[in-house]
Amino acid sequence: MPRDEGAEPVVIFSGNVMDCDFLKSLLEGEQIPAYLKDEFMGGLEPFWAANAGETGGVKVVVAARDAERAAAFVQDFIDNRA
Repeated sequence: MPRDEGAEPVVIFSGNVMDCDFLKSLLEGEQIPAYLKDEFMGGLEPFWAANAGETGGVKVVVAARDAERAAAFVQDFIDNRA
């Protein structure tokens, strides 16, 4: 089976489940497929997920080929969240 170049998963954001789910919805609205990693852990241990920083928490993942385009939405999301 040939390997799909650019399909490698890339974590573009890490945070609490609500922020990650909202960001995932924004990306999908722009036709950038995304999924959440460690979503269930964020639901089971929300305090851990909210305070885990870059190494933990819930993660938003996109394909490497979409990472650059997604990064602009991530930065806008970070800059404008209250």
